[in-house]
Amino acid sequence: MTKIKIKVENSVPSQQKSAFSVKWSSKILQKEGVRNVAEYGCGRLRNLPVLLKYFDTVDLIETTNQYDRFKELVPKRNNLRFFPEKEFLKINSKYEAIFMISFLHVIPENKKRKQILKTSFERLKPGGYLVVDVPQSETYYNRRKHLMIPHKDGWALKWGPAYTFYKSYYAKDLDSLVEKTTGMTLFQKADYSKHLIRIWKK
Repeated sequence: MTKIKIKVENSVPSQQKSAFSVKWSSKILQKEGVRNVAEYGCGRLRNLPVLLKYFDTVDLIETTNQYDRFKELVPKRNNLRFFPEKEFLKINSKYEAIFMISFLHVIPENKKRKQILKTSFERLKPGGYLVVDVPQSETYYNRRKHLMIPHKDGWALKWGPAYTFYKSYYAKDLDSLVEKTTGMTLFQKADYSKHLIRIWKK
């Protein structure tokens, strides 16, 4: 049996443009009076310009490896902070909204996904919002399905010396995961270009 070593940081195809889900949800959340937000799994900061446009303060959270790769790209601003995940877990900041964009589906352990959702729920202020965006049967992965092997509740794809992980969510699976883990209420939803987009309210 092949031993699979997953490297989460390489699992997401590099994107340059801000996600539609961030643009769509930011307008809604601004109207709801949201001012301070965080993005959990911010990657190469593609959503940062939109977040800074709509909100007063922004915190970014990434794995230690990603933090070391991208920390020099983060502009020096009083209303912006960037944390490696381990440091973020030590502070007690509260947010009016937290974004998880194209993030949950590349985490191979369901226990870890639930842990991240629980942590985000705890960091939300009463009445706060959680924005979740996951791809569904995305073209990038569909073209490579013949190269994938089953792994846990998703697929593993060889990428250099390691593997990346991908899980294609159905709407009912995503909604059940968030609702059962956090107890939050679905506030608004959208389906766009094979992406499931949800705004949940605490």
